[in-house]
Amino acid sequence: MNYGANQGVEWLVLTNGIDWQMHKVVFSQPIDREEVARFSLQNVSAHRQEDLQTMYLLAREGVTTDAINTFHQRAQMLNKFTVAQILLSDSVVGVVRRELRKLFPDLKVTFEQIQELLWNEILKREVLEGEKVKEVQSRIKRAANKLARAAAKEAATENAEAPDAEA
Repeated sequence: MNYGANQGVEWLVLTNGIDWQMHKVVFSQPIDREEVARFSLQNVSAHRQEDLQTMYLLAREGVTTDAINTFHQRAQMLNKFTVAQILLSDSVVGVVRRELRKLFPDLKVTFEQIQELLWNEILKREVLEGEKVKEVQSRIKRAANKLARAAAKEAATENAEAPDAEA
């Protein structure tokens, strides 16, 4: 890892010929690494799609199309930290509250009670606190802002076209 980091290499592949590990170098203080994928040739099957996708990351076509970067980005978006933050979002808590009230009309449950239940009894502490959580919160916020900007742009385009249709 140190050699790769000193040479400015972003991706590392470590192997003993049978076991393979792919790591992304995190250029921070101190320099760190993040495991992206691993496999053992003894367990790889040409019939399992997951194995084929992992092997593709090292194939010539995968390297030239930067497939490992795409794979890593997807893994960052689809993980326990992201799902936990989405479960804690206002819209999901609102849906849970609405479903509870629909199933049990006599139940008076508040938004805050559901959030507290998620925080204290359902989700593990590791997905609620730490650097990974902050990164995910930032990523979700950027994605939500991007979505809001796209919706605003679309609404502005529709409003601009509406007077032309009347004329």
